[in-house]
Amino acid sequence: MNIQSRPIGLNGLSIAGYCRCGAVGETFWLKTHRSLTGEVVVAACDEGLIGARLRVRERYEVLVSRDFYLGRQVEWEAVKEAINGATIVNLLGNKVVQKAIEEGLVEESACIEVGGVKHVQIFR
Repeated sequence: MNIQSRPIGLNGLSIAGYCRCGAVGETFWLKTHRSLTGEVVVAACDEGLIGARLRVRERYEVLVSRDFYLGRQVEWEAVKEAINGATIVNLLGNKVVQKAIEEGLVEESACIEVGGVKHVQIFR
């Protein structure tokens, strides 16, 4: 699921694998995209954010896009494994970002808020 407000330069991406699993406990949406140039883009968001409209300032809102985030419903360990194999990571949601901070994958100072929801990107 992509945040649709402006194009973010992810042209030429193909979608890797769709599957839904019966996860127990806290789950997230996870999708992996592969670019023609070999980039592995991992997108993960909190379970309840798909389709949400996040208000940014008075006149703007950001749509949490199904196309970018909606792939597999997974627990944190699968997200962490995908992050470790990615060249670009996009995390959206207070829970998924907090997990990444707790695991030492990102610094809290690298995170921003979009409409009151934590967001972070990792580039390797």
